[in-house]
Amino acid sequence: MSFFIRKQRRNNETRLSSRTVPKKRKIEKAEEPEEITSEEDEEEEEILSNDDESEDETEQEARLRIAKREIANLREKLEQTNEIVDDEVLGDALKHSVLANQGKVIRKHVAQQFSNNIQQPIVACSSAKALKSPLTCMVVDENGMVYTSSKNGCVIKWEATRRICKFLKPSPVYCLSLGKTVLGATTSSNIQLLSLKNLDVLHKLNTRDGCNVSIMNDTLFSTHKDRTVKVWNISEHAYVESLFGHQDTPTDVDCVEGEDLRAVSCGGFDKTIRVWKINEESQLVFNWDQQIIDVVKVINSVLFVAGTCSGAIGLFSFNRKKPLFVVNQAHGVDSNGVPRWITALGVLRNSDLMASGSDSGDVHIWRIGVKNLDLINTVQVGDSVVITLQFIENPVVTLFAALGVEHANGRWGGKIAKKNSVVKII
Repeated sequence: MSFFIRKQRRNNETRLSSRTVPKKRKIEKAEEPEEITSEEDEEEEEILSNDDESEDETEQEARLRIAKREIANLREKLEQTNEIVDDEVLGDALKHSVLANQGKVIRKHVAQQFSNNIQQPIVACSSAKALKSPLTCMVVDENGMVYTSSKNGCVIKWEATRRICKFLKPSPVYCLSLGKTVLGATTSSNIQLLSLKNLDVLHKLNTRDGCNVSIMNDTLFSTHKDRTVKVWNISEHAYVESLFGHQDTPTDVDCVEGEDLRAVSCGGFDKTIRVWKINEESQLVFNWDQQIIDVVKVINSVLFVAGTCSGAIGLFSFNRKKPLFVVNQAHGVDSNGVPRWITALGVLRNSDLMASGSDSGDVHIWRIGVKNLDLINTVQVGDSVVITLQFIENPVVTLFAALGVEHANGRWGGKIAKKNSVVKII
């Protein structure tokens, strides 16, 4: 018995000796990390270095000197309009400027322009051949360039002397959204990014379906029939994430400008409006007991409005889950006593100006108050369905309205008008 034990011990000793002993790694001294500065920091350093009165002043002293100079300039502006400029008045002006930069202040008295006598709508785009198919959407850039889409898949850029037409497949084109460098167009199977110059297709974002899109800087939001809101990166042509929560197909989506990126979507039959906080990865749910919430538009980083197919317009705050103010039957009722559908809403961002449209043949101009909406004017646009409303400011505030022969997403009520057109109201 002892013989076998000795033999086993010898075998174990040979196994241990055959194992390789791991070598000790040399510990290298870690290199000091390089300082990486952003472009904003570099620009700020250049300003501080180029705008210094003394070579010996520190960065904090330079910041303080620049801040004092800005306050002095603001004080001079206030002294031109106010007799007495004390610390309280100056502090309120500084607070107002900061909030205005963050999109939290409503510019008042902008709606006053539309409360007076308004000229008859001027036809901006009208062509029986180009606009043969019913319109589905319209967007206008800051210079007044108009882009339209129709149910036959045609996207048109209306220049001063010519029209650029691009037919997208598959048709129809449901929605358009204008970015800084691209034009987003949704079809039944993809989202196509078009060149602003000649409408060439730059890239296709493959999706099973697509309803509405909204572009903010380099981010694109889209609504889909799988009850999600999808987020895309435009520069990288990449899908980012899906936002879940709606119990029905979202009917509209809009973006919020401010400190953090937000998207606002309405869920149609689920009677909810959801605010998606992208950076915080959370959402706010606003329940509104209406039949179908069809359209939503952001006013600023505090307020937004929504319209329903039952004719109601609601003013909401991001800080309160119930509407601040509701206008029922905003465009009256039809011959059968049914409230007219709110088909379009348009707002001038960070102002007190809003417009609404339906199939009633007119556009209503509203003044946005702190907790109310005041109807200040009505513009007759003829027998038609208002498809899209959009304000631009260059430098005079102008309202563009896309008028269709039938509803953008269906043929409810048949053909109401004889032709499609785009008019502008000043």
